[in-house]
Parts: sequence; C-alpha cells; structure tokens
Amino acid sequence: MALQSKLPTAGDIDKIISAEIPDKEKDPVLYEVGGDGYPVYRRRMTEDYIEKGGIKCDNRYVSASKAIWRIFKFPLQNRSTAVQRLSFHDEGKQPTYFDGKAHISDALEHIINQDSQFMSWLTLNKNNDVGKNGKRARELLYAQIPAYFTWDGKNKQLKKRSKGFSLGRINYVPRKMEDEYYLRVLLNIVRGPMSFDGIKTYNGVVYKSYKEVCFASGILDDDQVFINGLIEADSLARPEHVWLQTWHLLSEDIGTKQREQYKNSELTLIEAHIRNYTVQETEMIMLFNGGTLKDIAHFPQPSREGIDNSNRLIIDEMRYNRDFLEENHAEWIKMLTTEQRSIYDEIAGDVFNDLGGVFIVYGFGGTGKTFVWKTLAAAARSRG
Repeated sequence: MALQSKLPTAGDIDKIISAEIPDKEKDPVLYEVGGDGYPVYRRRMTEDYIEKGGIKCDNRYVSASKAIWRIFKFPLQNRSTAVQRLSFHDEGKQPTYFDGKAHISDALEHIINQDSQFMSWLTLNKNNDVGKNGKRARELLYAQIPAYFTWDGKNKQLKKRSKGFSLGRINYVPRKMEDEYYLRVLLNIVRGPMSFDGIKTYNGVVYKSYKEVCFASGILDDDQVFINGLIEADSLARPEHVWLQTWHLLSEDIGTKQREQYKNSELTLIEAHIRNYTVQETEMIMLFNGGTLKDIAHFPQPSREGIDNSNRLIIDEMRYNRDFLEENHAEWIKMLTTEQRSIYDEIAGDVFNDLGGVFIVYGFGGTGKTFVWKTLAAAARSRG
C-alpha cells in the first residue's frame, strides 16, 4: 500500500470504521443497517441501543467465560505461560556443536568441559541444590525442574529461580528409538537421579537397559496374559473356524516375503494365493513341531504345487480385481451385437462347462474382436 494511503493511527481508522451503534436521529440509514450487526472495533460508552426480541442491546455484550474472569478479577490480556523444552540423551550420546574446521580433539574437550541441559540436571541432583520456595532438586521430576530452577544457556547450568514460573516439556522421541523412548518414559517417573545408572535402578537393582527397568517396575506388561492365552488354547473345539476368523492376521507379511523371494517389488498377490501361502507357512510350522494339518478335520490344506511368481508376464496377467471385472462384465455384455453375443455364448458355454476346444475369431478391423475377448476374459476372471 502506498504511504499516502496507509492509516497509521487508531484515530485515522476510527474516522472510516466504527462499531458503535449509530445515532438514530442523525444516521437513520446506518442505524437500520446496524440491526444486522457490526464488527468489533471502537466502542465508546453511549446511551444508544437496538431492541432485538424485546431485549435492549448496547453492543457491549460480555460472554459467560469473560464474565467469570472479570468476577474473579483474573488478568484478561497479555498473559501467557512460559514453557521450557527439556532435552535429554542416552549415556555417551551428548550432542555438541562445533566449527566444521575445528580439530576433533577440541570438539571432544568441549563436550568434557561443558554440560548439556540433561547432564546439568544430573549434577543438580548430585548436589541436591535448593530451588525456588526451598524445593530440593531430588524431590522433583525432570519436567518439574523449570518451575524451581532456570536454565542458563550461556554458562550451561541450572540456577535457582528467583521469580516467575515455567512448565517443563520433555522433548518427544519416536517409538523406533527404543533406548531413548524408554528413557523418556522413566524421566516422567524417576525423581532426582544422579547418574544414568540411577535411572536404570529399581529396588536396588541396576538393570542393563531402560526397557528392562520399565518391565521390572510394572510400567510395561510382560505379555504373560498372551502366553497364558496360548497355553489355554492348546485344544481348540473348532480349529477350522478359528482359522477362518484369523488367517488374514497371520498373512500380514506374506506379500513382503514373496516380493523379497522373487526380487519383484511390484508383485501383487490375489487373496487366494495369499491364503494358500499362509496355509503353506502354517503347515511348515506344524511339520517342524511333529504335526501336520492333515490331522485336523475340515482344515484348509495347502496346495502342493508352488505358485511361480518369477514370471512377471504371468503375474501381470493375473493381477486383476474380480469385483471390478464383474461390474465391467455386466456392462460390456449388454453392449455386444447379436453376432458378437452368439460368439460369446458359444465360447463361454464350452469354457464354463469344461468342454474345452480351440476357437478362432476372425474379421475385418473394427468389427469388435478385441471387445469380445475383453468381455470373455472379464467373465472368466470375475469367476476366479
């Protein structure tokens, strides 16, 4: 916006924009428009009002929440809660920043001589320093430290808070970073540790990993409930029914295994093949443990003929959606001419009745030979 067109002050804006209820006598037109509402800008105390539904509105409505804040005399503006982000790291993995041209020995010396925020907390606990309101460091969780101590980023140390308040929020880490993930879990429970071993200690026992401490302290379940469930399920009344309800859960990695085996990242298996591979895997486990699926009545049996997925041309031809083809077939068959339909019926009749035969369809270009083939293929593939 050009300088001469700008409105630098509130007074300039108030000359052209107003949220006050216009005077009924001086501005009757604006007064009528005001009945449909005005945006919130300047609102001086006046005696003007608009009557809506028997209620006199002076354009100074106070919401219920704002009324409560005023009644209790809470501050309404320019209020925010300070939040201190808390970093952490595993033992020997302290992050550091240094000039790319610096010598490695200088960078290592920098790590030794300067504490990280997390290491400073452990040092604070060793000394059991006193924070704001006389609170001792060892009485606090890591996330509670900012309420009683402040982080001096320049000198890399925690100091007693003299005024104010701050919330602590420990940095997030994903579940895949297992050590750091369980360390973060423990930091929300363990008070005043003085070392990494202190974090790994429970009931006087120092565990090898943070995950083991979580199991020992009961933070994590030990999967015993699932073990007991498998033991109790030693004898199933209807194993074939259990299989039908759960086989898709057992087949989650079948596609990945087949793609890796045949080195074909684009391999897509139809449901029948996935189920057969899953039965084959189940049979291998049974045989390894001295059993076989043949001993279970009415249980699906694996096909002894392996499905060759090494030929991509065959795989591409077999990669189709039966439901989609069934819908297409229902539409295409209505589009066949009388002559095309007679050819379709003759070939489809022999195929679906297992009569076999060799058929040669010939004709001039544009007579629909390909369309007849597409319709026949859709009919056969949609039936599996």
